[in-house]
Amino acid sequence: MKKSKYILFAHDFSEASKNALKVAAQIADATQSRLFIFNVLPITVMSDVEYAYTYSPDSDIQRNTTLIRRAISFLKRDYPQLNMTFSVNYAYVIPAILEAIKSHNPWLTILGVKKRSGLDRVIFGDVCTELVDKVDEPILVIPMNVKSFETKHVVYAWDGLNMQTAPLHLLKKLMSKDKQLVSAINVTHYDDNVQKNAIEYKKILAKYLYNHKTDVVQIQGLDKPQTISNYLAKIKPDLMVVVAHHYGFFQKLFHKSFSKQAVRFAKSPVLVIKK
Repeated sequence: MKKSKYILFAHDFSEASKNALKVAAQIADATQSRLFIFNVLPITVMSDVEYAYTYSPDSDIQRNTTLIRRAISFLKRDYPQLNMTFSVNYAYVIPAILEAIKSHNPWLTILGVKKRSGLDRVIFGDVCTELVDKVDEPILVIPMNVKSFETKHVVYAWDGLNMQTAPLHLLKKLMSKDKQLVSAINVTHYDDNVQKNAIEYKKILAKYLYNHKTDVVQIQGLDKPQTISNYLAKIKPDLMVVVAHHYGFFQKLFHKSFSKQAVRFAKSPVLVIKK
């Protein structure tokens, strides 16, 4: 199915989400896309016991509608030509976002994330990492500290084997026309095949992203997430690109999702593209 010109932004009114909305507007304006702001009031546990208090979402829907209208008015000051629409729903959060993505068919979904840790993550979970595991469409996750979108230095987590550039088509669309740097990072442990692939892939990458500077960087290490996390902490890129794989139930018992881990540890925006 052909992608629409929509960018879908899932808004929860957290500080992380408010910052990410500005980034979403910036990207939508730069790519001449329509921005659809989607807010979900989570369904609460309600009792059917007679005389029990039943929550009515009407007032909260009205409040969130007013807040989004204000946000749109504010964004119009910087992006007067940007087409923005919105919807406020009362539903189960993740299924509602999945349905919105299915019905609007956006070419990109953007979310803001506040990093949860420890017991907080165990109790509340993380909508971003759940969606990364369930959605087949591209997702851009914006950490709370990021207030504008840059692509001066992009890191692409390359698996060392796949020689295709197709996963980078979306990155090509997001990058400005000015010459930028794209570093394909591969974590390897003395793998001769990967060493040989790196030479060829460097040529392929340079041909595909001919307007930009490209490089292939190989790092020795056994723990891929930790090795890349340490590397990112040193170079501080503007964007990290990850190609995600869907694992079945039994595969999940033996494989960790690197894309989900990347969303958790990266301090820069993470673009997750499904293979």
